[in-house]
Amino acid sequence: MDFEQLQKDLQWLRGEDDVAPASEAIEVLARVLTPLLRAEGLELFAPDSAGLGVDLFAAAPSEESAYKASLAIEYKHHGMGRPIDVDAVETLVGHIGTTPYERAMLIGRFGFTDAARATAHRLEPVSVELLDLNGLAAWIRRLETGLPANAARVQLLIRAISHQFAELVASDPETLDHLEWRDLERMLARVMEGLGFQTTLTPASKDGGKDLVVICNAERGEESYIIELKHWRSGKRVGKQSVTDFMQVIVAEKRSGGLFLSTSGYAADAFEGIAEINRRMLHLGGRSKVVLLTQTYIRACSGLWSPPSALPEVLFDATD
Repeated sequence: MDFEQLQKDLQWLRGEDDVAPASEAIEVLARVLTPLLRAEGLELFAPDSAGLGVDLFAAAPSEESAYKASLAIEYKHHGMGRPIDVDAVETLVGHIGTTPYERAMLIGRFGFTDAARATAHRLEPVSVELLDLNGLAAWIRRLETGLPANAARVQLLIRAISHQFAELVASDPETLDHLEWRDLERMLARVMEGLGFQTTLTPASKDGGKDLVVICNAERGEESYIIELKHWRSGKRVGKQSVTDFMQVIVAEKRSGGLFLSTSGYAADAFEGIAEINRRMLHLGGRSKVVLLTQTYIRACSGLWSPPSALPEVLFDATD
């Protein structure tokens, strides 16, 4: 990665006082974003290549070596020195709601108002990241310097707090209402690991339609399962599209099965359109299933529980 050139391009974006046309600014931004996103497993594309109606978009290759749009990117270069307000955030969210994007990134040369940041923070289920040029500079520095010396210490602290979250949820299920979605994912990863599964928590920005991958030994040998977790504070119920997409991931990745967890429940049509043969691979669980997993985990930590001979039973017990 040519960090010197990245800094030069970033400096160009900082220095053009509304003189350069927006199209040229987007080309320079694309040169900055391309290596940054590639480090996360995403390729950057111009909108004309897919006609998806944003300045840029990024996607990860699928099993078939095709690309599925996953990240919409909008850049506001001209702004007369004023930070971006709520309307730009809401416009972007309204647009991507009718497209195949899973999340969005709004980049503003002059930053964002507090109201815009607050709006982006509470949006559900759409994920919108706000990034200014200082944020881009920090992104570049993180890649240039690599992992910090205390990275291992941070991971230990995350594991410790995830264990404490599990204790709280096990004793008081209402605790779920006070956990952010990423904290809940980390907690569940700790729980599954403690129950005997080999567990991988996927990155927040490119999870490929799954939050956790869990592997265990079964009668037929090693089996792998995926878990998707939806924790929408808005109370929105998961519908058939989310469940169908998850089923497609199970099949495409040739997993032994999958568990979909939604703390806000499911719409009546959640299973609609899923063939019976695939239905047996897919299980749905709600808040009570999350709580049950934490309670079983705490019992295991206390030496009061032993895993069954078929560990997948733990995964799918008390699910639909």
